[in-house]
Amino acid sequence: MTAPSPRSPGELPAWFEPFCKAEFRVLARVVMAAGGTLQEAEDAAQDTFVEMLRRVMDGERIRSPRPYARKSVLNRFADVRRRDRRGHELAVKGGYALPEAWQDLRLEEWEGRQWVDQLLAHCPPAQQKVMRCVLDGLSGREIADLLGKTPATVRKNHQLARRRLRPLVGQEYQVAARGDAGSDVSQIDQKDAR
Repeated sequence: MTAPSPRSPGELPAWFEPFCKAEFRVLARVVMAAGGTLQEAEDAAQDTFVEMLRRVMDGERIRSPRPYARKSVLNRFADVRRRDRRGHELAVKGGYALPEAWQDLRLEEWEGRQWVDQLLAHCPPAQQKVMRCVLDGLSGREIADLLGKTPATVRKNHQLARRRLRPLVGQEYQVAARGDAGSDVSQIDQKDAR
């Protein structure tokens, strides 16, 4: 896709808005595949579009928007990770954080993904696929297109997966609540788990 330059600086080209709508989730998935969280992925995608908008509004021409956006989103994600790591190093140096804290954050993300994988293992493959797409932030229509199913089939698989997972998530909260009577988690009851 070659993007024509706008007629004059300050004029939004016709291709820009549809491009952003079509590519946002793709760019977010690119960052998540590189190890980012959903929030990091969305932030990097938004920052990429802001920078592209600034460039096109200044009258610059982006010859290949898709490759440019994908490279830019990965660069932005890497920059944020470097900045976060540097901030942590400074906090450790200043005595405000422990060196292990950075690893703990990464471990926490990994444990969260493992917990989700364990829960989804209780679902049939079709429901697992739908739930993974839902967790990636895809809409019902996007999931249907991606999986080659009808939107009604996707909705039904989503409903059945939620029904199957609800008691399992409730059990997790009950186990945590019994673990430490003084913790905030102990205040969660079965009704809150729904």
